[in-house]
Amino acid sequence: WSKIAHAALKYYNEKIMFGIPTGESLSEGIEQSASKYGLILSKLENIGDRDHQKKVPWYVLTELTKI
Repeated sequence: WSKIAHAALKYYNEKIMFGIPTGESLSEGIEQSASKYGLILSKLENIGDRDHQKKVPWYVLTELTKI
């Protein structure tokens, strides 16, 4: 999944600028960080296995919207 995600980002000329700890739920950390800047979480897509049982990297791609 990591190679696919990075290839997709490269194809669309996007860059990963930073990471956000997610907390207890997938969206918790993202929502908290976004609200500091007047943004809301409008879309969330998770990639991988949260439990890491399959040793698949876990990524969350998000779309944020200005309030």
